[in-house]
Amino acid sequence: MATSPQHSESGPLLILGLVTLLSAELVLLYLLFKKCRKQAPVVEVGWTQDLNCVEIDVPFPAGACSRDVDCKIKSGSIFLAIKGQAQPIFDNKVFFKAVQPEDSNWQLWPVAPKDPNEVRHIKISLVKKEEKIWKSPFGDKEL
Repeated sequence: MATSPQHSESGPLLILGLVTLLSAELVLLYLLFKKCRKQAPVVEVGWTQDLNCVEIDVPFPAGACSRDVDCKIKSGSIFLAIKGQAQPIFDNKVFFKAVQPEDSNWQLWPVAPKDPNEVRHIKISLVKKEEKIWKSPFGDKEL
């Protein structure tokens, strides 16, 4: 059975159309995935400093306790995560300058709130290696 010239030419066009359609679907799926992917929570961080020390205040979620905090301070970066949250607050975030990790620490503040509804913070105290004023606690941007 012979095919007409019309049908033999439509085969490659049909394949090209299907490939184009599949490519468009892949692009749409990628964009949807990118949009719907869980992002790290945006946390409003406060900070203060003097020549010797930088203090960073991070909001502490209600219902969490100190055992839920995972904080590792290194000379050039910090890791801070709270159990139950999808992503760390600071994932080895680089400091503006080096700190002395052995002299740096964190605590919940206020330590013993009088009001159980009072908002608490994680107060991170970083001892600077050099007595200088920092533009920001972190090297990648100013807060």
